[in-house]
Amino acid sequence: MSRSVLTEQQVKIGEQQCKIFAVRFREARTKVGLTQRDVTKKTGITQSILSKVENGTQNLTIHRASVLADVVGVPLYQLFMPLP
Repeated sequence: MSRSVLTEQQVKIGEQQCKIFAVRFREARTKVGLTQRDVTKKTGITQSILSKVENGTQNLTIHRASVLADVVGVPLYQLFMPLP
């Protein structure tokens, strides 16, 4: 029996966590003074996808979330901290 191993590019984040990530990421991005355009240039993620990420309507993978966390200089786990 073979086992399927998922890579971080394949592991999806749940809907509620995507909404939390959206708020936390936007806060972090603006705090460090980056525009969406700056982020797209640094990551190769399109403006359309990034906008959906920040609105909480784009499904995320662990890999994409990690790339975005690196761009704003915030540990990934902090972008998933529960909202008040």
